[in-house]
Amino acid sequence: MRSYNMARPAPSNGMAIASLVLGIAAFPLVIFYCMGVIPALLAIIFGFIARGKVKRGEIQVGAGMALAGIILGFAYFALAALMAAMLYVVVSNTPH
Repeated sequence: MRSYNMARPAPSNGMAIASLVLGIAAFPLVIFYCMGVIPALLAIIFGFIARGKVKRGEIQVGAGMALAGIILGFAYFALAALMAAMLYVVVSNTPH
């Protein structure tokens, strides 16, 4: 019987994956009365944790996914701030 050396699967960074998934999930959840705030905030937190692990050398993969999660989380908050400002302008210019 032959023994074949199988390549080990590439390690994954769960925090980076969670950051990216939560960053993506935040945008559709905005239709449920700002429920995307929680996933966006978690995407930022998990992204920074994952990038810290990569910088310390604990894990070698996932820096790009973590960065994408951070960017999506901050983009959600920027979009929410823009929508709040637009709502304020519309409401303040509405005649009573």
